[in-house]
Amino acid sequence: MLADESTDVSTEKHMAIVLRYFSVKEQQICSFFAGLMPLPYATGECLFHALKTKFNEFNLSLSDSVGYGSDGASNMIGEHNSLWSRIRAESPHCMQVKCICHSLALCVQVAFNKLPSNLGFILHEIPK
Repeated sequence: MLADESTDVSTEKHMAIVLRYFSVKEQQICSFFAGLMPLPYATGECLFHALKTKFNEFNLSLSDSVGYGSDGASNMIGEHNSLWSRIRAESPHCMQVKCICHSLALCVQVAFNKLPSNLGFILHEIPK
């Protein structure tokens, strides 16, 4: 499963859920957009409740999950009181995969902070 939480310009919070599975009929891995769930808050508890509700809609069990992917936000992957900590409690064999794009963006940000300010400015302006 892939999950991402976002807040829109009107400050409403939502969580997008994508499920990936192996289709015996098609003999390939398929991706399915399960939905965009509104959230009252972006806490681990609210995220988990929304995910569990969506799984129940499709008659699926979280305990059957083998993988979970998300960005590196603490409410999504933190060790305590996050969506991941709740998924892990329900499905102990589930593997966590952090988004490589978010991880790379953090690496680039730290690298830019190590450069001299004038060089960092030039490199930042080149794409513009």
